[in-house]
Amino acid sequence: EDNLVDAKVSTGKSDIFIVTKEGMSIRFDESDVRGMGRTARGVKGVTLGKDDKVIGMAIIDKDSKETILIVTKNGYGKRTVMDEYRSQSRGGVGIITQKTTDKVGDVVSARLVNDKQHLLVTTNNGQAIRMRCSDVSIIGRNTQGVRVMNLNEGEFVTSVAVIDEDEAEE
Repeated sequence: EDNLVDAKVSTGKSDIFIVTKEGMSIRFDESDVRGMGRTARGVKGVTLGKDDKVIGMAIIDKDSKETILIVTKNGYGKRTVMDEYRSQSRGGVGIITQKTTDKVGDVVSARLVNDKQHLLVTTNNGQAIRMRCSDVSIIGRNTQGVRVMNLNEGEFVTSVAVIDEDEAEE
């Protein structure tokens, strides 16, 4: 019952960053992943808890000034600088990137963003909000975040899209 969550092109000298729905993340050097044939199974990137799932990943240049944007099911979000995430060996449990509680819910999206991009958040009831990524606070890694979207009773965030500034003007 596996699903492909994401695929990215990398430089061969970047870091891989994986985030789970229960708020854990791991950052490791992509050289830790050896080249394999098309039919190979691959190697483990992160060790998951019993009910945990990978919800996103990013390729990070070593000198990147972008931030990681986390959005939760109950409409909370935050941006965190990548310097707060130390490099580890692949396959570990990782570190806390988002405190998940009943108040904020599980992580729905994790994206690498910059200040010039926009964010489009949608809910199960079709409500959508668009904002600049720079309007989402940059705060610490091990925090709950701030409210980015007010939700009605029974409503929850289902998806997040990042739009480049030049596309946003169209």
